Amino acid sequence: MATMPQGGDEEQRKPGPSERLRDWSKDLTEEVKARLDGTLKEFLQNYKHREEDESNKDLAEKCCHHARICCYGVLKKMSEMKRLNDNSGLLSDDFLHRSLVACYLEVHITSNNLPCDFTRLLHILRLTPYHLIKVIGLVMKLDQHYNVSKHLSQATRQILERLAWTSDSPLWEKIQANGGRFPLIQQVMSQSFLESSQSVDSDCHQPQDHVSFEMYFSSNDNGEHPPAVNKLERNNSLHQFSRMVYALAAARLEDLCCSLKLSEDQRGTIWTCFENSLVQYPRLMENHHLDQLLFSSIFITAQVTQIKLSVSDIMEAYSSLPYSTESICKEMLITDSVLENQLTGDLLTPSSPREEERGSFVSFYRAYSSKMQNFAKQFNLACGGDTPPSSPYPKRQKDFSLRYRVPNTNLFISRLNKDSPSLPTPTHTFMFGSSPAESICKINKVGAKVPVKGRALSFKEEDEEDEPPAKRRQTDAQSVLHHRLTEVIEDRSKVLNHVRV
Repeated sequence: MATMPQGGDEEQRKPGPSERLRDWSKDLTEEVKARLDGTLKEFLQNYKHREEDESNKDLAEKCCHHARICCYGVLKKMSEMKRLNDNSGLLSDDFLHRSLVACYLEVHITSNNLPCDFTRLLHILRLTPYHLIKVIGLVMKLDQHYNVSKHLSQATRQILERLAWTSDSPLWEKIQANGGRFPLIQQVMSQSFLESSQSVDSDCHQPQDHVSFEMYFSSNDNGEHPPAVNKLERNNSLHQFSRMVYALAAARLEDLCCSLKLSEDQRGTIWTCFENSLVQYPRLMENHHLDQLLFSSIFITAQVTQIKLSVSDIMEAYSSLPYSTESICKEMLITDSVLENQLTGDLLTPSSPREEERGSFVSFYRAYSSKMQNFAKQFNLACGGDTPPSSPYPKRQKDFSLRYRVPNTNLFISRLNKDSPSLPTPTHTFMFGSSPAESICKINKVGAKVPVKGRALSFKEEDEEDEPPAKRRQTDAQSVLHHRLTEVIEDRSKVLNHVRV
C-alpha cells in the first residue's frame, strides 16, 4: 500500500499520497486528496443519516479508512505503469476517483459485514453500473489480493446479471449504436475461447459462486481475434461487456444442464436460443434478470423438443446453485400449465389475478415466447426442415487467478489446477475435505523448518590444518545441538497440526 500504517505509529500516521504520487509532472496531490476525501465524506454523511445503529456508524468509518489507504495504493501503481507517460488526465477524472472509492468500499463493506448492499453504495456515490465495469477491471489488474478479486468479481456479477440492464442504463445507447442488436458471441470472443467439437468437456463441474472475469476485461485473448472485427470494435465497452455476459451465462447454463441431466446437444440448442434472443431482442432484458432469459430459453427448448422438464425442475436445480437469487426463485413459483399456455396461444390477460399473484416471470415469458416461438419451433424434428446452426459455446474458464500468498512465507493458496504441469521444485498439495492429515503436516513442516547455517569455508587449507581440535569439536557439538532443536520443532509442529486437523 502507499502509506500503510505500521506498528505503534498507526494512530499518529494518516494515509496519504506516496512520494511517487507527489513527483508526477503535474502536481495533483491536493486535487487527488480532495476528491477522495470528498467522496468518502459523502458516503459517510449519507450512510450515517439513514443508519440508527451507532456500532454500524463506527464500522462505516473503519471501512472508509481502509478504502482510503487502498485507493492511494492503487493510484501509486497507476503511476508506475510504463505505458502512461502523463497521468494528469487520468488523475483529474472525477469518475475514476469515485469508482475507486466504490470498489474498495464494496470490498471492505462486504468483508466487515456492514449493512449496505452494492446497489445502495452505487446510488449514494451516483455511479453508473455499466461504466463502473472498466474501473473494476483496472483495479483487479493492479490489486490482486484475494479479497479484492473475490468481492469485485461478485460486484461484476451483479452488474452483468441485473444492474446494467435497467431502463436508464447507458447500455441501451451502445446497443442502439450497434444497430439495435447485441453483439454475436463470435464477434467478441476469439476461437481460442470457444468450444470445438473435439474439445467439448462432458464432465459436470462443481458449481461455483465465483466466476473469474479478469481474462475478459482485456481483448488480448492470446492474440487471436475474429478477422471481421477490427481493433477499435474489440476494445469498445459494449464488446467487453458482451464477452463477460456470455461467459457468465455459459457457466450458469452448464451448471443447470448438469443438474438437470441434459445432454450436450440439448445444451447447444438452449444456448442457440439464448444467443438469438439476446442478439435479436435485447430489450427483453430491460429491467429484468439474466437468469430469467436462461430459464425461458431452457423451458421453450424443452417444450418444442419434447424434453420432459417442468418449471419446478428448473427452479429446484437453480435454487441448489450457490449463486441463486431469492427474488428469482419466488418469481419462478408458477404452475407449469401457466407457461405451457404461452405456447398454445392461451395467454393470460394482464388483469388476471393469478398472474399478479405469481409475479413478473409470467409476463416476461409471454414476451419471450411471442418473439422466440417461431425460431424455437425450427428445432422440432417433427416439423421437418433444416434446424438453425448451433451457436458456439464459450469454454469453461477455470478460475486459478485467486492465488493468495501467506504473509512472510513462500506458501501460496489457490484452487487446484489438475491440468497444470508439475513444477520443477518439490511441491506439496492439500485438498480441503479429501486430503489426509499427513499432507498438511508436510506443508507445515516446510513452513516451520529452520534453515541450517554451516560454518563458512576457509580458502586457506593451512588455516584448517592449524585449527585447534577443541574448536572443531565445539563446532561439531553446535551442529548436533542445532539438529536436535530442529527435530524438536518438527515434532512439535506435527502434534499441533494433528490437533488442528
